[in-house]
Amino acid sequence: MKPKGKPTGRSPQPRRNPKAPSKPASVIRSRRTIRAVLLGGAIALGMGGALGYFLVDRRTVAVQDVPPGVDVLPQTTLMAVSISTDPTQWRRLRALGTPASRAVLDEQLVQWRDRLLTQNGLQIDRATAAWLGSEVTLALLPSAEDLLEQSPPVAPSPSLDSSEDPNLSEDSLEADRPDAPIDGEADGEPELGAEIATPEGAIIELPTPSFVEQDAQRPLLAVLPVTDVEQAQQALADLSPPQTTASSRTYRGQAIREFVDGDRTLAAMLLGDRYLIITNQSAALDAVIDTDQGEPSLEQIATYGEALRDVAATQPLARIYLNGPGMKEWAIARSAQPAPLLGLSPIQRNQGVAATVSLEASGLRLRGMGWLPLEGDDRHTVSNQAGGLLDLLPDDALMVVSGDNFKDFWETYRQQPVANPRNPLNPNTLHEAIVGSTGLALDQDFVNWMDGEFALALVAIAPEPSPNAASGNAPEQAGLVLMAESSDRPTTENTLKRLDDVMGNRYRYQISAADIGGQPVVNWVSRFGSLTASHGWLDGRTAFFVLGTSVVNALLPAPAQPLSDSDLATATQSLDLAAYNGRVLIDVEQLRQVNRSIPIPLLPQLPGSSSDAILEAMRQIGITSAIRSDRTTQFDVRVLLKREGDLQPLPPPDTTPAPADGPDTN
Repeated sequence: MKPKGKPTGRSPQPRRNPKAPSKPASVIRSRRTIRAVLLGGAIALGMGGALGYFLVDRRTVAVQDVPPGVDVLPQTTLMAVSISTDPTQWRRLRALGTPASRAVLDEQLVQWRDRLLTQNGLQIDRATAAWLGSEVTLALLPSAEDLLEQSPPVAPSPSLDSSEDPNLSEDSLEADRPDAPIDGEADGEPELGAEIATPEGAIIELPTPSFVEQDAQRPLLAVLPVTDVEQAQQALADLSPPQTTASSRTYRGQAIREFVDGDRTLAAMLLGDRYLIITNQSAALDAVIDTDQGEPSLEQIATYGEALRDVAATQPLARIYLNGPGMKEWAIARSAQPAPLLGLSPIQRNQGVAATVSLEASGLRLRGMGWLPLEGDDRHTVSNQAGGLLDLLPDDALMVVSGDNFKDFWETYRQQPVANPRNPLNPNTLHEAIVGSTGLALDQDFVNWMDGEFALALVAIAPEPSPNAASGNAPEQAGLVLMAESSDRPTTENTLKRLDDVMGNRYRYQISAADIGGQPVVNWVSRFGSLTASHGWLDGRTAFFVLGTSVVNALLPAPAQPLSDSDLATATQSLDLAAYNGRVLIDVEQLRQVNRSIPIPLLPQLPGSSSDAILEAMRQIGITSAIRSDRTTQFDVRVLLKREGDLQPLPPPDTTPAPADGPDTN
């Protein structure tokens, strides 16, 4: 490997005194980060599955600390997704879910295969598949114009070990153990060779990044590690996309092949004896060559490599990198109305995010880490004290979002630039709405005393009996619960008393006091009885507010079977983060039985009925996040899936010309 020049950049500013007042971060930011990681996961499912299905009899190769190809990617790379080419993993993934969800996955895989591979004429015999390495890296680079400019190099980030949380043990940061085998994986399943056999012989196809045609200014690279140079050279020589004009050029001594069809371009090169690289923007290959010959690479970002090691898996399905500032700009450029999204941007402040996707016997697991820039004052407050409020919720809760300090979360959230004043999540808009409707100030009258753990939950409640309803046919309903620990009970009670006066005098609600389970409760009932709410105390410090008839009875007296001991909490708990600052629990099965219109957080929307099919395959979702240090957060996502139906063969490749529009990538 050619030596790399040391990256240079601005001298780091002095680090802020960790004891000084900070701008604390919250578990909520980590959950926003997860949505961005799902974008990389979607690409991994599409392109990785298309590759994995065609590669058979591959021997297992030890996973490197960093994926292959990142040593030649520039540090300005927006996103890099490294995908396993092990067909066993993709067969195991395809075995999960229901027949309906499997049909959605198969449809996407076939579209990726036929639209991006077969119809571009990128084929090699299975006999020569041995030259391809165990992981393929896809990378999204800055626009072609940016690549032509000389960007200032980015200094490597420092180590992750500053101000580490003592509650996170060394054992909790080790790589997970090998995944347990999945039932039904061996005998009885159709062999992959039978799935794709054709009279002319089975083929595999090289990936092409044409799925970014909708954003053609963003180059996409496919970096394929080479294990047999002669066969890779032959594969490059055999490239012949239909209806294109071929040409060759040289950049800094490196030969490049180009294929042009109108506005579409495909360029490829064999970089030394290491990588075969294909892209939709020829200038991207120049950037790769510059990086290979000394410009700073993604591999040289120290925090990236350390983060990947901390969230390593023995057999990863995919490994993902996100460039925080770059992905933020890319998201804004792609959004017709970006302003409402800025406040919930998953990479609002993180300098970078690294994550690993792996298979488990019961579903998927995503482990990730985000880090703040070295420069600047933005730092996390290291606190991982959440979990206590789960003991106060019933075990049949449908969905819970919790954190260890609402005041810290709000301080961080309200400083984010949500520009659109009509966005209900805009902190100023929310503040003005509360002042206008109640006369109370959000910060002074509520947030000031909410400096402990908080939780927002949906709980199942039995419907009110109706003489006109058939016995046993009334659907179960859900009620809303908000809980917050108070540091000043007298101030909290004064605020709630003022709120009672407003609801009674201004809105004519019926206000009444009650005692439930030995705790004082205040009930609100609207004039026509259409809305019922209650507030009170669960213990000496935890105040609650509920919406819905009989919801308070799920909390008082204290539930005999708390949520913390439920199957939802235990089956989705993190294996790494024993101490955490927040958690999300979603019982997808039960939630959809109560109300299918309730949105499920973090899940991307798919066209038509695909979303319903995917949701139907899910059982439960658990997300745990912790503050690792004053610069880093760590998260652990577990998605438990059903296992129904038998695998069916994929249809053979379609070699008809590609339509104008490609497979769905949103």
